[in-house]
Amino acid sequence: MLRDLSTTQTFLLSAIFPVSYVASIYLRSASRLSFSSSQGKPLRGRDDQGVIKARLLAVSLSTLLSVVIVTVLNWTCSRPPARFQASILSTWSLLGFGLPHPLITPHLLAPLLYLGPLYGLFLSRSLPLQERSSFQDYRATLSQWQGIRNYLAAPITEEIVFRSCILAVGISSGRSSRSLIFLSPLWFGVAHLHHAWEVFQRNGKDSRALTQALTTCAFQLVYTTLFGWYSCYLFIRTGSVWPSISAHIFCNTLGLPQLCWDMRVHRDRKQSTVIRQRVSLESEHLK
Repeated sequence: MLRDLSTTQTFLLSAIFPVSYVASIYLRSASRLSFSSSQGKPLRGRDDQGVIKARLLAVSLSTLLSVVIVTVLNWTCSRPPARFQASILSTWSLLGFGLPHPLITPHLLAPLLYLGPLYGLFLSRSLPLQERSSFQDYRATLSQWQGIRNYLAAPITEEIVFRSCILAVGISSGRSSRSLIFLSPLWFGVAHLHHAWEVFQRNGKDSRALTQALTTCAFQLVYTTLFGWYSCYLFIRTGSVWPSISAHIFCNTLGLPQLCWDMRVHRDRKQSTVIRQRVSLESEHLK
């Protein structure tokens, strides 16, 4: 285990994982964005197929590197020294790659939090198996590189790096659960700040674009940190990264809750929509 690590060493290790993850997408020209110098239009945007492929390769390698670092550290810092095979099994558990306990209920917490928006989709007849939902649409989405990035690759790699690796170091070095839940997600929030450059470039590189970039990134910092709190709680509570991954995929699929929009569209069900959203929040508060 990594209990010999000092606070400074734990902090530096925790910084290496997100820094390497974000830096990896800028190392190759194929994964970097480019914009027109005059109009700010993307010549190669983040949804360009070539950019997505290059970035997925980069973050996959970065994620693998982070897992290797934790594995080597867990092996070399073991007291007494452990065999490498035993260290692999220990690292597997430390990174939360095993099944969660309990097995099913942790995966249901995110849908419970989204009870209001899910009810809105139900009223719109857009839930799976309803008439406005099509399996073909889901298959088409997941067959495109944007869908693979948004709903598979990004949630899996981000949770392994920002939850498994960072929390593995923190837990093993003896940090409290409270500090890990509320402080470690800041790395996840800060890692999204690099989007400010893209927003600034895309919107004209003037003072208005700067304001929009700062506002957008401040909002991203808040909601990614909030989600990080929830995801860290799931990891520590269940000892597994899989509930965090499923919650990340679910939240990416539904996006931010838009309760006001649901109430405008379904005015005759306004009260029931609010009640279901309140029930979901109160139920989560009691857990």
